[in-house]
Amino acid sequence: MNKHDLNGITLLCGAVIGAGFVGGKEIALFFPSSSVTEYLIFAVVFAICCTVVTARCRQTGAYTMTDILNADTPSFTRWLFAACYLVSLTTMLAAANDCFEMFTGALDLPVGAVVTCFVCVAIMRFGEKGIQKFSNLAVPFIVVFLLVAVTVLPPQTDRVTVTRPDKPLVYALFNFVMCLAVLGSCTRNTKGYTVGIAVTFLVTLLIAFISSRLSALSCTQPLPLLWMISDNGLLSIWGTVSLYLAIITSALANLYPLCQELTALTHDGNFSTMAILCVAAILSVGGYDAIVRYCYPFIALLGLFVLICCGIKLTVKKTVRNKNADCKKQF
Repeated sequence: MNKHDLNGITLLCGAVIGAGFVGGKEIALFFPSSSVTEYLIFAVVFAICCTVVTARCRQTGAYTMTDILNADTPSFTRWLFAACYLVSLTTMLAAANDCFEMFTGALDLPVGAVVTCFVCVAIMRFGEKGIQKFSNLAVPFIVVFLLVAVTVLPPQTDRVTVTRPDKPLVYALFNFVMCLAVLGSCTRNTKGYTVGIAVTFLVTLLIAFISSRLSALSCTQPLPLLWMISDNGLLSIWGTVSLYLAIITSALANLYPLCQELTALTHDGNFSTMAILCVAAILSVGGYDAIVRYCYPFIALLGLFVLICCGIKLTVKKTVRNKNADCKKQF
């Protein structure tokens, strides 16, 4: 595994491990029974998504989200993706509001969103390299916290026992959409499928560990995992910092492709960044839970659509090449 692979892994993990993941809310919602079946469904679907898109990127030479979508889907899909990324960015800013309100007792104002916007602007000024360096620092910090937290907490057995295959499927496809902007970037500098497989394995492992530690009571809390370690002062502080770092890494993963799309129209990157963040900060007052419950399934359907399109294009291209080869053999 080389430097580019490690950079790709941190970027991809930064897009997946967001506020809901670190806080445990998404794990509680999408892996309700904490069963091996749910983990396997997520792992298989997410690995397939990463592999198919990586193969399509290499086949077409399209390494940005815009180029990937232009190569595989109707043009209007780009605008649907832009809307999805705006929704996800809004979700991260809403989570920042909840985080600040819970831990600082701030008024019911988008304080967390505003602070997070300033942090994102500062990092975005350094472009893709700035995002990469931040991810390289933040993701290991977050992953180590999660591993320590699940080690401290005992396994729980009071969760529901009915497996919901649709839940992990939705979660895998949703994260595929959120990762599409960085998948191309990872593919450009790597030769194999190491990044996608490694991230699939790591994220699935973390999901299994966290899910097995969440109790039925904790799942009713806004931040189940942090609620369960709230009595451990040092670990709780570590978790709060990790949560906020996860908010920023996911926010950046959504902000970057949005800025690329808008800058293509405005030709002003700074204006595009500020405009997108202002809109998302205003929308963030709608709350985190509502966005997660009602928007994730729609985004997952969009991910399924893109996956099918990429798969068809891969198959058709291969078939055409085989037919051409057959024709040459005949003559």
